[in-house]
Amino acid sequence: MTQYLTFGARVRRAWDTFWESRRPDPPVPEQRRPDGPRDTLEYEPPTGSEVLVVASRGDVFDLHLIPYFQWSSAEMDLDMLAARSGRYVEPARGRLLREVWRTTRAHGPNDAAAAEKAINNLQVLRDGWCYTDDEGMIRCRPTVRVTLDPRLREHTLPFELDRLRLDAHHRYGLVHAGYVEERAQRWLKVIKSIESIEELGVLERQFLAPFAAMLTDKDFASTMTQLANVRNARTNDLAGVLRQAGKNHESVGLFEFARAYDKAVEAFSRQMGLDPYHWMHDGTTVGGAE
Repeated sequence: MTQYLTFGARVRRAWDTFWESRRPDPPVPEQRRPDGPRDTLEYEPPTGSEVLVVASRGDVFDLHLIPYFQWSSAEMDLDMLAARSGRYVEPARGRLLREVWRTTRAHGPNDAAAAEKAINNLQVLRDGWCYTDDEGMIRCRPTVRVTLDPRLREHTLPFELDRLRLDAHHRYGLVHAGYVEERAQRWLKVIKSIESIEELGVLERQFLAPFAAMLTDKDFASTMTQLANVRNARTNDLAGVLRQAGKNHESVGLFEFARAYDKAVEAFSRQMGLDPYHWMHDGTTVGGAE
């Protein structure tokens, strides 16, 4: 039995060895050759607090530039790139100043946004420039953010705050007026329904508007009441003029009196926002009946 098992084990071992020899070799991972191309690494250091001060148009106020530098290289790792970029920050700031001063002199001191756009669109900044030494080459691509001269900012601050307040008050006034109009129209419809008024014409609206305003808004009600008082005063003035004209009509002809009366009524109607000849378009006239 022991010989049989030993023989069977030998057979199985020989069989396994045969199939193991026929298996393909596992693939070998591809490795980059030491002299092959390397990926370009980029590094952006923290922005410092120091700014570049350049003259604006007129040479009275300045423009303040906050530079941002992006460094890149395909010849070193990230740690070396960060260390190397620190060596060339000051030379990069100096060249940036030389490249942009002509552009800033073409822009006004309060036109920081346009100056910023023009500077960042300079081809020399978009391409960048390189620094090379024994440890390899690195490229610098700068961009800038432009701010106003602090002296100009302090001078314009009160006016800008006033403008913002005016803008906010204007927007609020438009919204408020829209709400007042909507509510006043709604109250007029309510009054029309309660009073069983068939149609709200000009005269009906002028009469009911002050009362609808009282239910809508305090300031609006005050203004509409003043308007009604002015109209009432003008009506009384017209009535006085007509009474005096009626007493004195004997001193002038009837034609002159009628003409003066017509002119007075026409002027009053226009001041009240009425059509002085609306009766000519009324369907109840004789012509309309025909």
